Amino acid sequence: MKRISAILATLALSATPAAAQSDLLSSCTSAVPTDRDGNPVPVAVTNAVEEPFQFLCAQFVNSLTTVQPSVGIAFSGGNPVLGTGTTIGKRLGILPRVSVSARANVALADLPDLFRGGYSNELTALQPQLGTAPVVGVPVASVQGDVVIGLFDGISTGPMLSGVGSIDLLGSFSLLPKAEAVGLSESITNYGAGARIGILRQGLVTPGISVSAMYRVMNDIAFGSIEGGDPGEFSADLRTLSVRGVVSKGILALDLAVGAGYDRYTSDVSVGWLLDCKLLECETYQPGGAEIVGRFDGELTTSAWNVFGNVALDLLVLSIVGEIGYQKAVDGISVDDLEDAELPSSRHLTAKDLGGGRLFGSIGLRLTL
Repeated sequence: MKRISAILATLALSATPAAAQSDLLSSCTSAVPTDRDGNPVPVAVTNAVEEPFQFLCAQFVNSLTTVQPSVGIAFSGGNPVLGTGTTIGKRLGILPRVSVSARANVALADLPDLFRGGYSNELTALQPQLGTAPVVGVPVASVQGDVVIGLFDGISTGPMLSGVGSIDLLGSFSLLPKAEAVGLSESITNYGAGARIGILRQGLVTPGISVSAMYRVMNDIAFGSIEGGDPGEFSADLRTLSVRGVVSKGILALDLAVGAGYDRYTSDVSVGWLLDCKLLECETYQPGGAEIVGRFDGELTTSAWNVFGNVALDLLVLSIVGEIGYQKAVDGISVDDLEDAELPSSRHLTAKDLGGGRLFGSIGLRLTL
């Protein structure tokens, strides 16, 4: 019975993000076209712009689902304690040990190119449909500071087998500079806290093995600006639950660590988009054409798996560390999702398939006292 309950819980956890995205896509179909002042447009205009109006909305929802994990992994990186998988415990069994690190993170993300001025949201008699947004590779980078406090040494279960059940407290602060390439005009900050549980303490013979969980929150951010000439805009906060498992082993002056993790990202989002309509129906409504605006609020949840490896050069209490990893989102938007939401699906959302995978890396210093 317990096994069945665990399976059901896993299935529910994996299904929720897709359901949340379907809700956002459904909001595209129910959004009411208005003018810039918020007034509903005539039925003739609504009927003329219905498909491109919904299609543009879907492209911004798709952009959200790729921006969210890209920003999330740029904030956290892979290993919560750069360069090692072993807990640090206490000094002399009384005083907590402390480790601090500073790192620079970067994630190489493929994002729909909606914010750099190269995408046309104009409808004319010669072009009554919108094109798909091209995909652009964008580095998303952050600087991060981490602190680890050894709370409990754990227990020894045999010769050279120590640190079982040891506990470290984890804290993190990250800063993501503005990135005009993805429409991010202001820098954003992220705070996190969590714990790391030791399964085995690293020694001369034994590897260090640990699991950890961290919860991070980010202040509200805004991408794009309709007033600034973009075809749309969205704002979001970000709440991240990160789970990691790490194994490390020292070889001479090097520490090698490998690990895997799961991240669950949740945001309250506000989405707006604008069609520059110069069809006959729009010019009849407003001479020179009408600007048709749509807006809605909702919640977006995505998730991603990651794997990573670290190499650290130990210089007594100071370590110089590099990390490389790969993140794979597991709930991107597909043509089937469009059809389920009764959205236009005759074209892919982007000119190039967004597979949801991205490389990430870090370089930093760790000081352990």
